[in-house]
Amino acid sequence: MKSVDEALLDVKEELFSLPLIQEYLHVKSQIENDEYLVKLDKEVREHQKKMCENVQNDEVYLKEKTLFETKDNKLKDNPLYQNYLSLKEEVVALLEQIKDSLQ
Repeated sequence: MKSVDEALLDVKEELFSLPLIQEYLHVKSQIENDEYLVKLDKEVREHQKKMCENVQNDEVYLKEKTLFETKDNKLKDNPLYQNYLSLKEEVVALLEQIKDSLQ
């Protein structure tokens, strides 16, 4: 009988061999190596953080919100990023199915 650790390694290997997971990891790697997308993602997060920090200051909050929305829209309009988000949803759904079958 296999140990739990061995079974988990088998499941991990099986998951990583699936075309969906391979494509997701490939696209994720492309994004992580795309200077423009990395910079844009960082800017989105910075403006989001500033919005949270200035929730009581309408002037700063609204300025940061506008900048956040502009950068976020640019990020979400990028075809590679759109593909990543779509693949991510599929991976999460697959992991949910696996989780449900284990319960």
